[in-house]
This record gives sequence, C-alpha cells and structure tokens, in this order.
Amino acid sequence: MGLMSMKTARVVATALLPCLGGHAEAQTAYDLRALSFDIGYAVVDNHQVNPTASYHDRFANADPLSGGQYTNAITPSPLYSARNNGFSLGAEAVVNDYFGQTFGLGRLRFSPADSIASPNNLDAPDRVAAVNRITLLDPAAGAFATSAQTLSANAAFMFVTPDAGSYYGLRLSDSVGTAPFDDQIDLRVTRNASNAPALNLRRLSSADGTTLVNTALGNAAVASFLTAGKSLSDIAAITFEMSYVPGLNNGLRAGANLIDSFAHEIGHYDFFDASGGSIYPQIFHCETFTHVSAGATWTVTAVPEPATWALMFGGLGALAFVMRRRRA
Repeated sequence: MGLMSMKTARVVATALLPCLGGHAEAQTAYDLRALSFDIGYAVVDNHQVNPTASYHDRFANADPLSGGQYTNAITPSPLYSARNNGFSLGAEAVVNDYFGQTFGLGRLRFSPADSIASPNNLDAPDRVAAVNRITLLDPAAGAFATSAQTLSANAAFMFVTPDAGSYYGLRLSDSVGTAPFDDQIDLRVTRNASNAPALNLRRLSSADGTTLVNTALGNAAVASFLTAGKSLSDIAAITFEMSYVPGLNNGLRAGANLIDSFAHEIGHYDFFDASGGSIYPQIFHCETFTHVSAGATWTVTAVPEPATWALMFGGLGALAFVMRRRRA
C-alpha cells in the first residue's frame, strides 16, 4: 500500500509540473543602442545622399517615448506609437560606451518583465508570444514612404545569443487597405535547428488583420558569415538594415553587419546577394511603408485555461489525499 501511494504521489506531482512552469524560460534582455529611418534620399556611388526626412534615436535622454530623440529634415516629427509594448522605469538609460568610445548613446532595454502577451495563430499549442517593442509611425497616420521613395531602416543591438524560442531585431510594416496591415518584414536574430544564433528574414502577411501567414525568406547561421579567425565571442553588436530603392524590378533589401568592440566590421550578410537576387522583388514590391519598429519577442508557457486550473487543483487534492493515507 505504501509503495502504491508513493508511486501515485510521483505521478500526480509530475503531472503538475507543466502547470507550475510559469514564464521562467524567458530570461534574456536585449539592448537597442540606435534606431534610424531615412526617406527620399538619392543613391550616389552606393551612398545615401540628401534625404528628405531623417529620424534618429540614440536613446540617451532617459525616456523611451518622448523628448528630443530625432534629427528631422521635415516636420511634423514622427511619434512612437501608442501600441508600444511595455517599458518600465529605467528601460532607457544613458550608457555612453559604444565600442569603447563616447558617442552620446544610451540604450533601450527590451526585457521579459516588460513584455506584453501578443498571441496569434502562429503560436504553438500551450505557448504564447510575449513582445516588448517600440514602433515609430507618422503622426498624421499617413505613410512614411511610398513605392516612389527610397527608404532605409536601421537598428543597432548589442549582440547576444537569444533564448530558445525568442528573438530580437527590426521590423518594417505596411498598413494599406482595410486591414490593420497587409505585410510585415522581420529581420531578426533567432536560433536555428542546430540551436545556434542565426540571422533570419521572414514575411508575415494578413488578409483580415488577424490571421498571419509566415513566409520564410532566408536563414543564415551567424557563425557562417563571420570573418575568418573570428568567433561569436568577438561580436559586440549587430546592425540590421532594410532598404528600398524604387524601380520596376526592385524590392526591399535586407542584411546585417557584425561589429567587434573596436568598431571593426567582422561579418556581413545580404539576403539579396545570398539568393542571387531571387528574393529581392518578392519583398514589399510597390508597397507603402507606414511603421518601423524594433524589439524582442519571447515564447512562453501560456497561462493555464480554467480547465487546466481545475485539473491542477484536482491533482493537488489527490496528492493531499494520498499523503494523508500514508500518514494514517
């Protein structure tokens, strides 16, 4: 009888473990050091010249949502969206130590503690996406750039291998039509099937503003495009870039640079070059761009449903009953 009771107790306790798991698996925070968005520039010798609008935030004013973030070529100034996810006191801090030099840069920290649940149809069963993201948009609810304008979105993050099931990076969105958005492009660092950090490009599409369709556009292990002789431990920062130049056969171009602590480039990847140009016209061709955002997403255990809570408390009751019988 005693052996049977102990075995029953182990079975009940084991069954309860998933219910008590909570959100412990998401721990890593990700630091954004700079975000920029340039529109309407000319391209001369592969350089961007004379933009009509240039927005830059170095996160050095200790407030992630207001106050002197930008250099503006035109007005009105862009605003961070009311849809921003999270940010506790101290999420933005003045750091001033970018690659061992002082550039007046701070950092905006994206953390699991500040994240907000954002479930969608791409979540695995019993899992939910939790996001901490900052979004820049036109204050007049218009378009940052049309398909007739050049644009470049950039974000500089301190490099870290993300938690399993989480990622960080840059997103560009298009909000035309009746739905909240038609397309989003994510350029991000995540983990690949070998559990190594990877640069990933994907397109999220929606016809109804609710249901997402995920289209994979490219994936490259970060170690695969490091300069010879360098390792992941040499990477201090990663800079993401998505750019667009109008034209019949043009679309959005996406890539990243790896930077060491001496501000030297030690790796570069371009999805257009890697694909031989095959994916270039597929991404946002002839679209209107309305939002640029940067941030992080974690995949965490979903909050138990009422039926799960009932099962858990029933299991606790059964465990208590077994232990009382053992004592008796």
